[in-house]
Amino acid sequence: MEIKNIQRNRKHFTNKKLKEFLYQFQQLLIELNKKDLPENTKETINKHLEKLNSKAVTIPEKKYLKVLRNCQKEILLLLEENHKLVPRNHYKEKFLFLFMAIFSLPLSLLWGKFFNKIAVFGLESIFGFLTAVIIGITLTVGLPIISGLIIGMNKDRKASKVGRQLEIELG
Repeated sequence: MEIKNIQRNRKHFTNKKLKEFLYQFQQLLIELNKKDLPENTKETINKHLEKLNSKAVTIPEKKYLKVLRNCQKEILLLLEENHKLVPRNHYKEKFLFLFMAIFSLPLSLLWGKFFNKIAVFGLESIFGFLTAVIIGITLTVGLPIISGLIIGMNKDRKASKVGRQLEIELG
């Protein structure tokens, strides 16, 4: 069984974002057809596509873009949960966001507490203040970004070596 394609072509749309997203979605479907997926997964993906195709003619372009994005998210979630298949740079983006969300605020609060203690001991000069601010920004923003990127890139590399990575980068 082969995974179906989207009924409407990019030429039918005027919205630039929709055209780009539709092209990306079609590339994802082409990539999935290259993979050896179980029949039940292909059936599930085809059900999502049938539902998408049934709505394609009746709804406006902006709403169709939302429906298309939701369909892509559902398909990618299915592939990640059941087959550990992910697009290129999936883990890098995931861990970058995760580390920024989890570590930036607590590190900022800790640095603020630490900086207040230092300021009491006579760090009132402009040079001392700027140094503390630069170190604080580096620690609270740079450290989570770099950590998330390194861990995410390592996980992406492992997924690629094992063959669990789709040859498409979604943006």
